[in-house]
This record gives sequence, structure tokens and C-alpha cells, in this order.
Amino acid sequence: GNCDLFHNKGIGRRLSIEGVTCTLEHLVAKGLGDWVDSKRKEKCHVFWNTPSQWADIILAWANETGSTNTVYTLYELCEGDTGSGTAFEGISEALLLKALNILEKASRVALLSQDGEVEGVKFL
Repeated sequence: GNCDLFHNKGIGRRLSIEGVTCTLEHLVAKGLGDWVDSKRKEKCHVFWNTPSQWADIILAWANETGSTNTVYTLYELCEGDTGSGTAFEGISEALLLKALNILEKASRVALLSQDGEVEGVKFL
């Protein structure tokens, strides 16, 4: 209710909670958002690219840099030197995993897990 994104102080207007929820539900339906708390719908991650678009961006990067048959940790891609200067620099690990899962289903990457947690990825 107090999100500045939906508040225009210049004209003293604010979008109602129902309006905010409707807007966010539309973004989620279009693949441009994810509810953090899907039951209460009070927090939502909003994406400027869909996970599928991120998958394409990441795969293009891997191909352009000759990273096939190379293993990277998720940290290296999100926050490390490897991802520095890329379109996906600073991407959240959760969104990166969504994109990598798409690539795994397409047999373009292999996800590497330890103790049930995905720790890295190998581009195929």
C-alpha cells in the first residue's frame, strides 16, 4: 500500500491495493513477475526480461565467449568477474536459476548440485 512506485506525489494520487494487485497479477501472467509469497500476494519480483529471454541472453553470452564445456558457479555468473559487464550482471540467483532450468530442459546446460542445492552450471 505504501509503495512509491504506485504513488504520484505531484498530483497526490495513489493506486489502490486492488489496482496494484491487479497490475502485478498481469505481470506475473505475462511471465514478467513472480509472487514471493503466492498466498498473500504482498511481495512480487518484477522482471524486465522473462526467464526465457534471460535464458536466450545467457546462452548467447556462453556461445559468444566460447564458454561451452565450461563450468561456472552461480556466484561467478551473478556477482563474480565472469558476469561483470554482461547483460545479466547482478541478476538474482533465483531468476538465474529459472533461466538455467529452461536451458537445462532444452539440453543446453547441465546443472550441478551439491546437497540438493544447485551450485553451478556447465554449458553444453
